[in-house]
Amino acid sequence: WKVLVPLSFVNIMFIAIVLYYDLGRWVITILSLLSLAAAFWLVFNKHRSAKKHDTVQVYSVRELGLKKAEKPKLEEAAPDPQPAS
Repeated sequence: WKVLVPLSFVNIMFIAIVLYYDLGRWVITILSLLSLAAAFWLVFNKHRSAKKHDTVQVYSVRELGLKKAEKPKLEEAAPDPQPAS
């Protein structure tokens, strides 16, 4: 929609100019095709030159210079009291 809405506005302006100056109807076709081709070129050219940005970066423990953490020892917890019936 970010491309098609402005493109439709440009197309309406082309139609208004062609009808106002009483140009041939084939001019509308040529102008519409040219604007559509320009829109495709801009979209694909922008997509091709877009730089990929990673949002998540994974580090190993060695890269951070940390030692592996020991597994925590689980202590037995006192049993929960039984609810009165």
